[in-house]
Amino acid sequence: MENKNTIVALALMMLLWIGYTFLFPTPQIIPTPPENSPATVNSVTPFAETALISPPTMPSATEVPAAQLKDIIIETDLYRAVFTTRGARLKEFSLKNYRSHADESSSEVNLVSSAAQGGTFGLTGEGDFSVADHVIYSVDQAETFFRISGNEEQRLSFSFLLPSGVTLLKTYKFNGQSYSVAVDLQVQNSSPSAKQGTLSLALLEDTDQTLTGDIVDDTSAAASLVGNKLRVDTLSDLSKEEKSYKDEVLWSGYKNKYFIKSVGAADQQKYEVAIHKKGAIVETRFKSPLLLIPAGGLVSLNYFSYLGPLDYQILQDTGYNLVSAVDMGFFEILAKPLFYVLKFFYNYVGNYGWAIILLTVLIKIIFWPLTDKSYKSMKAMQTLQPEMTKLREKHKSDRDTLNKEIMNLYKEHRVNPLGGCLPMLVQIPVFFALYQVLMNMIELRHAPFIFWLTDLSVKDPYYITPLVMGATMFIQQKLTPSQLDPIQQKIFLIMPVVFTFLFLNFPSGLVVYWLVNNVLTIAQQLSVNRKKI
Repeated sequence: MENKNTIVALALMMLLWIGYTFLFPTPQIIPTPPENSPATVNSVTPFAETALISPPTMPSATEVPAAQLKDIIIETDLYRAVFTTRGARLKEFSLKNYRSHADESSSEVNLVSSAAQGGTFGLTGEGDFSVADHVIYSVDQAETFFRISGNEEQRLSFSFLLPSGVTLLKTYKFNGQSYSVAVDLQVQNSSPSAKQGTLSLALLEDTDQTLTGDIVDDTSAAASLVGNKLRVDTLSDLSKEEKSYKDEVLWSGYKNKYFIKSVGAADQQKYEVAIHKKGAIVETRFKSPLLLIPAGGLVSLNYFSYLGPLDYQILQDTGYNLVSAVDMGFFEILAKPLFYVLKFFYNYVGNYGWAIILLTVLIKIIFWPLTDKSYKSMKAMQTLQPEMTKLREKHKSDRDTLNKEIMNLYKEHRVNPLGGCLPMLVQIPVFFALYQVLMNMIELRHAPFIFWLTDLSVKDPYYITPLVMGATMFIQQKLTPSQLDPIQQKIFLIMPVVFTFLFLNFPSGLVVYWLVNNVLTIAQQLSVNRKKI
């Protein structure tokens, strides 16, 4: 992916810099079974027969509500969800706290589009449970709008009677304070004989119409937590072949840089997860094991879903190890503390731009002794250049003697040739950890700083900060003691130009960090250069 390539390119350039400087016909419909229906069998083992229980009392034919096509709206403080009786699917899920663009008048971020496939959470089956995902379900509520506030809860149940005598019941459960929605499936066998088959719940992603606006980027991909490992399948990967995960799938879904929609098992069931792409649609299908239900038997399959921001704290509070979807990079052990410190500063100053500056100053203070030592070492090496030049001329035909004399010169003047390089190398993991935080944290999305910088998650619209950053990098390079010859020094002056062009499309929050760091580095270099070594 492009970001990864950018990171690699940036890493190579940094190393080069240091190296050079330092080296998816309607039958009869029945309503939802009553709350006092018999206990369900929650644990289903493949090819295992469920326990025989008495079926719930069904209403007479005159009591069965006619199935009709309609929408039901669930609204909380966090989102607005629209469900349809066609397939008992979710056809819209708009996040109230997030806009498609920085402009407050822009539309809310909608994580589900019904334009292509009629929504998501469609249910299909095989064997005696065969059902199309577009059939019309009956719903247990006459109202079409529900408002949930605070910690209130609400449920919405849809039912459908199959020709085989099996009733499918799909129940959604909501909490006013959570982006997580429970999806419970019940299979009631009201026929006089045993039934068997499988069910599949589908999570769809229309890559052409959902997650629109400035949130679309090269990080969009299918993501699955298999065991303790996050498996990421890019759109290009899925275009080539279907991906399948059979064991220890905790959850699977689709995410981009800032948002995710995912489904997982809320019970101990094991599902086969298949992910494939057809055209612009990415489908993640959760297939149950083979279900054997005796006459009068009832089986439950319980799922959880999360449709919301890739906010580290929200995901951690939601549970199900969803926090694994947040990419902290290779240096996660460093990225987490930096993330929390940045949040700490924001809580005090109320502006992420100033929080980034404070974090930059803090990092500079921590590394001040190391960089100070590094610059002193480089300056000392520079003072030895005349004598080293003489030694090279004197022993140009005897390399062993030349190396020995140079080492004696280092020892005599107590200069460590690696002293200018190693302290700088120690800081590279911190830079890449902070890079990952500033590139991906949703808190910076649409976060304003000052003047023209109204969104720290996107590039500077006028390219002012990257240009100033390039200038400070040039000044920094001119002030840094160098052991290169004049020709090499002139060639190496291309680096500020390369970095400037690279940073033109970087999030302005990251450019602010680099710019402030350069200014502080220049001040430190001036301080060292004034001292006698």
